[in-house]
Amino acid sequence: LGTFLVVFGNTIGAVFIYLLARSFFKEVIEKKFSNKFSKFIIFFNKNDLLYYTFFRLIGGGGTPFAIQNLVPVIFNMTIKKYFIATFIGVIPTTFITVALGSGIAIVIGEYEELSLLSVISSPEIYLPLIGFFVLIVCVFILKRILFK
Repeated sequence: LGTFLVVFGNTIGAVFIYLLARSFFKEVIEKKFSNKFSKFIIFFNKNDLLYYTFFRLIGGGGTPFAIQNLVPVIFNMTIKKYFIATFIGVIPTTFITVALGSGIAIVIGEYEELSLLSVISSPEIYLPLIGFFVLIVCVFILKRILFK
């Protein structure tokens, strides 16, 4: 439930930022970011939904989340495609973050005295951490394949 709420909230917030940016700051954004993201224009023009979803999945290739919300303004992405790509793209990292936070809450509730060993040895903590490292490996692989 927490993952769904955070994903939905992030997606709605990102859509609002995208709409504001597209409505009021389109020229400024195109001037500021079109040179920096020019190599992506070819990819996005082929299939903007697929490539923006992958762009979100790999964390924007190191681009901060707030800037990721502005990049589609350059490509004139539709709101429907933006919503779908953002919703799907933020699920893995959000799931890991929420699971880790939930695991920390469980560990804090179980132990009177916390130690690093008790925290790390708890499956509520090490499973999301393993998921995080798997996600990082997948991001590097996808980044090498898609964004050479």
